[in-house]
Amino acid sequence: MLDLARERLSRFGSRVLLVAGDLSEPNAIALPSFSFRAAFSVQTIHHLSDAEKAAAFAWLAALIEPGGLIVIIDRVKVEEQLFRDWAAIWRKLDPRTPETYAEHVGELTEAGDRPALLQDQLAWLELAGLHASCLHLYGNRALIVGRKSD
Repeated sequence: MLDLARERLSRFGSRVLLVAGDLSEPNAIALPSFSFRAAFSVQTIHHLSDAEKAAAFAWLAALIEPGGLIVIIDRVKVEEQLFRDWAAIWRKLDPRTPETYAEHVGELTEAGDRPALLQDQLAWLELAGLHASCLHLYGNRALIVGRKSD
């Protein structure tokens, strides 16, 4: 993913810093000591436990400068009570969509995925001191942003 990002973001030159690290232990990630205007996470947060998600959001919020932006594109949890509704729509995009909630959870577990509810992620971003919103939601894929006050 970093190679793909490097290729896609090469036109921005030194304004982009790509870092490999383990967000389950964000304080162990080595970063240069300068301020950041934005942070992006694409399809990574759903691998963390809920406590790790909240801690990663707090870490990111502390890293960005006032007015800075955090952009997260990731999976969100589908509640069991809404699974049939989600699956009926999602199946039009992916005929391999599981038939039951148990099968869906089994596939997530097998892949190491632990998506959280959208409202929980928004709450964790706000607890980290950010103004948070979901700018786009498509099935169980969300574009979530958090902006730090000026």
